[in-house]
Amino acid sequence: MTAAADHEALTASFARAKEAVEEARQRLTAPAPADLHAAVHGIVATTAALANAATALIDRTPSAFCRDHAGEVRELVADLLAIRGCFTTALRLAEPALQDLEQFRATAP
Repeated sequence: MTAAADHEALTASFARAKEAVEEARQRLTAPAPADLHAAVHGIVATTAALANAATALIDRTPSAFCRDHAGEVRELVADLLAIRGCFTTALRLAEPALQDLEQFRATAP
């Protein structure tokens, strides 16, 4: 993916996250199952945007430093990979919460 395509994808990802977080904030004033579902979707959108940003950083880090800093670059990339792993884990953990909330929405009066 090119830098321009990365930038466009990240911009779209953060825009979706911003909209989802705002919707979640508004819905949490009087939470019902549908509102909680929207809030968790906001968390998912935000986490996905951050995971995408971490991936972009991982992809760009090696070219940001000269070869004299190869050891530091490897360490930084490893740190960024760990951060991305945390976001990826958070996304996987959110899936069961969304499924549970979907069941509540289906049975709500």
